[in-house]
Amino acid sequence: MLILLLTCLAGGLGAVARSLVDTALRARSEALFATLPWVATLAINVTGSFVLGVATGTLTGAPLGILGTGFCGGFTTFSTASWQVARLVGRRSRRIAAAYLVLTVVGCLAAAWLGLTLAG
Repeated sequence: MLILLLTCLAGGLGAVARSLVDTALRARSEALFATLPWVATLAINVTGSFVLGVATGTLTGAPLGILGTGFCGGFTTFSTASWQVARLVGRRSRRIAAAYLVLTVVGCLAAAWLGLTLAG
């Protein structure tokens, strides 16, 4: 029961961290995010994937579940990325949607691999 509660708490903290990072990134470059609103989501997902890679390379058992499922699950936002891709397609920005989708998948996998490699 304690592991479940800690995982939930970590998920909440991850969601708060995501919101803070998103707000900070948008505040630094309003012009960039007006043109490319999905950049913050991409940065958050790649960063979260890197943290998950490091966690996977250094932790086991409950700590890995709490940090990986809890914090990283709350921090990353693949549902938002999917919605943003669909929205770009709906606006007939298919090339940008495809590039964003590929960049998200490849970037997140590369970041997770890098984190795992550095931790291992």
